[in-house]
Amino acid sequence: LIDFNDNIVVPAIYHEIHGVDNPLLTVRDGDKDNYLEGLIKHNGDKVVEAKYKRISWCDNNYLLCSFDGECEVLQYVKKN
Repeated sequence: LIDFNDNIVVPAIYHEIHGVDNPLLTVRDGDKDNYLEGLIKHNGDKVVEAKYKRISWCDNNYLLCSFDGECEVLQYVKKN
């Protein structure tokens, strides 16, 4: 990701970045057919390591994170 002044905000270390409408960005680490998802802030800071097969945003800033047939529920709470 770069800003409008061509400054690198997030270096090109991820296969894909999704969810620009969410408070955090979902990143995919790996290749097209074999990747894990994690979460970063819009400035590139890691919040959740890319260790989940799928991360889904739900209402009220809850996230469903699945890996190896198990599911975890995380809640995003913004600190001031």
